Amino acid sequence: MCGFIGTVNQTIPNFTSFVKQLSHRGPDEQGVYEDKKIQLGFRRLSIIDLKNGTQPIFSKNKRYALIFNGEIYNYKYLKKILESKGIKFTTKSDTEVLLESLIFWGNDCLTKINGMFAFALYDFKKEELTMARDRFGIKPLYFSITNNNRGIVYSSEIKTLIKSNVVEKDI
Repeated sequence: MCGFIGTVNQTIPNFTSFVKQLSHRGPDEQGVYEDKKIQLGFRRLSIIDLKNGTQPIFSKNKRYALIFNGEIYNYKYLKKILESKGIKFTTKSDTEVLLESLIFWGNDCLTKINGMFAFALYDFKKEELTMARDRFGIKPLYFSITNNNRGIVYSSEIKTLIKSNVVEKDI
């Protein structure tokens, strides 16, 4: 199990320490990226590619950033297809395969991947966020429009959204 939280057009103060609140979901590693537009926070439980599975993961051209909780069961098969198309990989992780699948096939990759997952992909060029979860919702994904109605906050846990103080606590 891993955990993540992110924002677009919204800032959670002291974000790095806030991400630590998800350490029970991922005790092995923490990754944080922040700029004036987005915040990405990730806590990792290392299962696949113990050394190189750091998140957020960025595309080689730095256009895309991905945070992902779950497991792509057919990632080795998809990796072989992508390699045959000339895509080079630097890790052995299913996270990198998911990232490259999203870049190569777009949202159509959701029909190709088999697994349990929740992810958020940010496109820096288009300033666009894509979020998805597996068909059965095995890996949770919660999101809300922020109090100022200009941003979005999302997480693998609803309680982190509430603790962020940037969303209403009412249903």
